[in-house]
Amino acid sequence: MKSIKRRDFIKTGARTAAGVAVAVPVAARSGKRIKAGQIGVGHAHAAGKVGTMRKLNEDYQVVGVVEPDPRLRRQWENHPAYRDLKWMTEEQLLSTPALEAVAVETAVRDLVPTAARCVAAGKHIHLDKPAGPSLAAFKTVLDEAHRNGLTVQMGYMFRNNSAFRFCFNAVRQGWLGEIFELDAVISKAISDARRPPLAEYSGGSMFELGCHLVDAAVAVLGKPQKVTPHLRRTRHGRDNLADNTLAVLENPQGHLHDPQRLDRGGRESPAAVRRLRHSVPRCRRHCGHDRYPSPGAAQAADGPGPSPRKVQTRLPGSETAADARPPSVPTADWRSVGRACQDHTR
Repeated sequence: MKSIKRRDFIKTGARTAAGVAVAVPVAARSGKRIKAGQIGVGHAHAAGKVGTMRKLNEDYQVVGVVEPDPRLRRQWENHPAYRDLKWMTEEQLLSTPALEAVAVETAVRDLVPTAARCVAAGKHIHLDKPAGPSLAAFKTVLDEAHRNGLTVQMGYMFRNNSAFRFCFNAVRQGWLGEIFELDAVISKAISDARRPPLAEYSGGSMFELGCHLVDAAVAVLGKPQKVTPHLRRTRHGRDNLADNTLAVLENPQGHLHDPQRLDRGGRESPAAVRRLRHSVPRCRRHCGHDRYPSPGAAQAADGPGPSPRKVQTRLPGSETAADARPPSVPTADWRSVGRACQDHTR
């Protein structure tokens, strides 16, 4: 293993992280735009996804958007991300000549069934997270895509974040030595109106948010040998959302503590914020960013930092040189996520 001095590691960190994100898209090199569409406007990331594809108009030709729910269509059709787009049925979109890719942005319960229809129609897909409540159904989609040479890209926001990619590379290169423990926290403030839809899923906030950390942790530590979930509900008698959750992923070389919390008052958990503040500055120092790029897959950055082209996760067909070697995440192994979301109290 090639050794590297800590001082050189820190000094070159910013250049390495910046270099990871810079590349020329295939569409721009070939002069051919990728025909793409979107099914669904109900996912929280839907507007950001189609909005960024439209901004990257040298790479993408957005042919239309599908939303079968009249209420959702009325709610979103005048939003800037969808303005002047053609609204069509799913059948019309999937039969569009030369259509290559579809962003699946429905409500969570409809993500995998919709993805299955797109794959059956021979389309590459970007599938937002989490990939439904059934691991078996999701695996069927992955297997079918593999048999037909199609790409299923997941909307896990940290995979192409420049800071995370720098850290993944540091682990691969052995710069950090043997990784024996990883402790991670992710929190989010949500309104009362957002709680009932999340409560439909027994994994609760681990299912909604913790999956991002499980995804990154598996990239670093590999498939865990054992997963122990702890799901708590703090609003007894008001709703059934598991909003204070913890999962311990045990690996041969150590273990991961993967807590996810939603504070009962709708604020970020102070404990979680403190722990994040302890860890984030270290990455900032190495990567040279005062502010992380926007994490949404195929979603534009909305403030200081790299341009949208550099930080977004591209749809299938527009892989860049930087994307040629994806993070070492075993795409088909989602048992870790499923076990972390298991509820033994029901």
